[in-house]
Amino acid sequence: MPKSKSFVKYLLSPNEFAENIDDGLISETQLSKYLKGDQSEFDNIYKLADFVLSEPKVGIGRSNLTRTAEEGLLYRVDTKRLNGVEIRVIANTENYSKDDLNGTIVHFGGETKLVELKKVGKDILDIDTPNLTKGQFKVYLSTPAIFLKNGWKPDLEKFGIKANMVAACVGKPVSIGGYDLVYNKPKPMLKAVPAGSVYYYESDDSPEVIMEKINGKSVSDYLPEQGFGMAFIGKFNKPK
Repeated sequence: MPKSKSFVKYLLSPNEFAENIDDGLISETQLSKYLKGDQSEFDNIYKLADFVLSEPKVGIGRSNLTRTAEEGLLYRVDTKRLNGVEIRVIANTENYSKDDLNGTIVHFGGETKLVELKKVGKDILDIDTPNLTKGQFKVYLSTPAIFLKNGWKPDLEKFGIKANMVAACVGKPVSIGGYDLVYNKPKPMLKAVPAGSVYYYESDDSPEVIMEKINGKSVSDYLPEQGFGMAFIGKFNKPK
């Protein structure tokens, strides 16, 4: 796979019967077609496992006092490495220009691995703008979202959008946790709506206002600045 290709979570319209694909991926081209209302089958469906290599590592436990190996403390960790793809992220660079950060070495991820930052010329997802039907739209989640107010439903009123949810296609919740390096303790485990979930709405607001306020923005109540709940607006498909 070319490194420049972007992928997003896979989910068919709830109007069709489809097999659930865990950690499934589609291309941004296919996502654009889906958001425009194309209900044809996707050409290719990928699995995240196809782009990840397992690298198990074996280690030993050591005594904090003697710094020597302790008997019976042998462990195995199943680490992962990307294969043929690269990670692209959106970062707040208000205090730095992209040129300042280009080539910088930083810590990344829970294990604080060293990575090199490189400036990317295009947006992470180059999604075509769909032609919405007035009064109807759908919200597609490209990343997991944590909704504190309404459980599994996004709160669109905080964006100034008045809409009535008429349908939803929501996957099983996923657990979001991590480790807090500042306080040196595990973060609380929270349930999140998975990426690929879709919400269908009816609204009197204009398509232009809906696109401006929600499309390409985070609708998550928790840690939106970290990329949770990235949403894209699509055309409301009527059942075939």
